[in-house]
Amino acid sequence: MSEDTSPWDAINELSHQVAALREDFRAATEDPKARYAAASERLTAEAVRDTKFVMPRMQPGYWTEQVDPFMDQVAIELETLTRERDEAREEVATLRAELGRSAS
Repeated sequence: MSEDTSPWDAINELSHQVAALREDFRAATEDPKARYAAASERLTAEAVRDTKFVMPRMQPGYWTEQVDPFMDQVAIELETLTRERDEAREEVATLRAELGRSAS
């Protein structure tokens, strides 16, 4: 502790560090599947843009326990959207063909 730092400042700084470590530990031990189990909404671009990950202390990068489940959810949603798009394209092609036959 430097001469210009009061003991209360040091205690306050330690409290912030403990709170940050507590949050890191909570995030690392949280069941990642539980976070998405209750989500009945579709993944949106806004949700992807708004997603934040906790930076782990003492090591570079992100907690894989947070990022991996999110990436799984993104992949599932993209697969769903791709399948729905392909089905819609097939339906449009079928309807166009029927329309062409009925117009002839």
